[in-house]
Amino acid sequence: PDYPSYGAFLGYGLTALPENFLSPEEMKKPDSLNHHFLGDFSAWALEYIAGIRPVNAKKVDIRPCFIEQLSFAAGEYETPCGTVSVKWERDGDRIRMSVTVPEGLDCRIILPVGYLFHEPERWADRLHDSAYTTAENREYVIKKIEFFK
Repeated sequence: PDYPSYGAFLGYGLTALPENFLSPEEMKKPDSLNHHFLGDFSAWALEYIAGIRPVNAKKVDIRPCFIEQLSFAAGEYETPCGTVSVKWERDGDRIRMSVTVPEGLDCRIILPVGYLFHEPERWADRLHDSAYTTAENREYVIKKIEFFK
């Protein structure tokens, strides 16, 4: 497994979480081997892989990370307005992402750099070099673009 990662910890033979991401050389003398700061994998997966990132009680951003080694991801989050859910899945050279947003919640989708909604009318919607749109209850088709070949 690549360093730094939870997989690298397992590769080092650890059975508890260290205090920080140490290189293989630094692992010979770690500060602590029972630390909680890296222990919330579920929050990281929800916020970064599924991409559900609460801003406040009435606003959520959806900013998924399409990790190449994953074929799909899904997550949901309870807000005062109701449940936000996201599911994305690879489909050939595209990604299909279904989003459900409760009424009364302000929600936008912000794609990572290098990805665009596969809908020509949405290609002009840009924010900091990432395609974005106001989230609606529907499926989106997303395509990775190549900058340099």
